[in-house]
Amino acid sequence: MTDPTLSLGDHLRLMMPALLVRALPRRRRARQVMLRLQAGRLRNLDRATGTNPFDDGDPLFRAVDHMMHDAGDLSRLIWLARRAEPFAARVWQALCLWQEGAIDQSKAALKRLSEDPQYTGYARRAAEAWAMYLELPRFQPGPAATAKILQFWDQPDPPADVAFEIAGWRGMAEHTLLDKAQARAFLATEIGTREADLLDRCPHPAVQSDFVRLAWLMIHGGTYVDADARARPSAADTIAGMSGQTVLWCRTRSAEMTVINGLLASPPGGVFVTAAFAEACRRLSSGKEMHVFDYAGPTLCTQIALALHAEGRLDAVTVSDRSVATEILGQFDASYKRDHRNWRTWARETGHGL
Repeated sequence: MTDPTLSLGDHLRLMMPALLVRALPRRRRARQVMLRLQAGRLRNLDRATGTNPFDDGDPLFRAVDHMMHDAGDLSRLIWLARRAEPFAARVWQALCLWQEGAIDQSKAALKRLSEDPQYTGYARRAAEAWAMYLELPRFQPGPAATAKILQFWDQPDPPADVAFEIAGWRGMAEHTLLDKAQARAFLATEIGTREADLLDRCPHPAVQSDFVRLAWLMIHGGTYVDADARARPSAADTIAGMSGQTVLWCRTRSAEMTVINGLLASPPGGVFVTAAFAEACRRLSSGKEMHVFDYAGPTLCTQIALALHAEGRLDAVTVSDRSVATEILGQFDASYKRDHRNWRTWARETGHGL
């Protein structure tokens, strides 16, 4: 079956013989290896490409993501792990132990990482997130149900390219698209005026979106999907199977795992979204300036998931990067990302949360 994450040009590039790939200059060879990692063409990749052409851990975890999804042998990736930075290599070693059945040793290795002061708090939390991911069940579609999808764009008229992708989601589900005014009315009517007022404290539309999705899923349930996401052919069936489940997207293509909220499913009143929304309200009420992700986004979601998991109250299943990319959605280069509507550009320009 054709991989929906690859273009026709990518498939043609994959036809380049392995020995020619090995002879390419380092930068071009790195692009070819990344393409093969994305396509899951991992067999004998080390011998085909010579020395590892990378200087970071991302290629290692692209391969990990594929092998965990397709039950491959993680220990075969030692050629990538040798050049990965130490944190990534240590996470990889812990995953190898888990795959080999040495569960207690794997947990101990991740715990040591989570407590190692030489790493940032973000990295230490990522080690905890990997341990959580290994323990939580993977998503399996439940009984067929009508897909319910929420999306958000702060203005009534999204850019043309975003509106085009939204139309694709609208055609496959019971679909709700909220702008800021509609979201504020929902919050005021169904939750409270205090919570509606907090929407005005969100410093950027990205934070508004993070806040609103938690509130909507807490009240109505369903699945939130980012407005700049492109639906895969199987998305409708997969999302329909999420009905009644809390589904967390875990970033398995990075050693520094986090919970990504670009796709998030929950039943009404779900423990996770209820706790996350309450904490988002607390953070916005504080008036403290934070990184965009800290108010109601991936950082908060990761922290809440870890806290609930530690308490034994996280009733959730997980999806990996590979599962999301092949079965549900892909990102596209939306035009708005080139100006201040992109939170990264806005944060650089304003210095907010940096």
